[in-house]
Amino acid sequence: CGSREWFGEGSKIIITTTDRHLLKKHGVDHIYRVKELDESESLQLFNCHVFGRTTSPGEDFGKLSRQLVAYSRGLPLALKSLGEFLRGMGILEWKGALRSLERFSIPVPQLLKALEKSLSDLSYKEKQTFLDIACFFIRMDQNDVLQTLNRSTQCADLQISLLEDKSLVTIDENNKLQMHVLLQATAKDIIKRESSNKTNQVSAKGVRRVLEFQRGRQSCKVRVTSLFLSSKCGNLCFQRR
Repeated sequence: CGSREWFGEGSKIIITTTDRHLLKKHGVDHIYRVKELDESESLQLFNCHVFGRTTSPGEDFGKLSRQLVAYSRGLPLALKSLGEFLRGMGILEWKGALRSLERFSIPVPQLLKALEKSLSDLSYKEKQTFLDIACFFIRMDQNDVLQTLNRSTQCADLQISLLEDKSLVTIDENNKLQMHVLLQATAKDIIKRESSNKTNQVSAKGVRRVLEFQRGRQSCKVRVTSLFLSSKCGNLCFQRR
């Protein structure tokens, strides 16, 4: 539509978007955040997609269903994708999917693709800030994170605000950064694929390999938030840039 004047008096316009900033930009009167599904609603939706009914066929599947649903954190897209993916599979396949989620790995290609699509409109700075938060700063105080990020990223506070508007990052009542577990898994999958050029290191083994054996390209970037040194580490090589 061109403007509000196109609509008659008393009309109610409902706009849905994943970007709260767009609503602010166009002067929307009331903004409501859609809540995630609770445990009972999540289980019913998952069961509908995996079993074709709202209840599970047995205790074994019921227990695994509850464990898998817990990882969805009330996200309908995840519940639908997991349910359709596991439909017709046996207990062993279900346990395999659960182990993948426990390792922050998404076992459903369609779900990973859909979650990556939600990141496709991010600017370069937004994406880098998102990846940094997902890999290093979950449950950390926002002020401490800003202090760290501002050393290498301009306007980190703006980037975090934009990510919050897009529901990719949340800030809880204790001022700590939070992120949906499946978005964290998506971020780590992106890093794993992009790190083939060795410009980023997010795993403890990867960091140790660079520091102890000097096996990393000159452009390799390591952001260390907590480093535990043991007698097994040998000689570590640091060079300030």
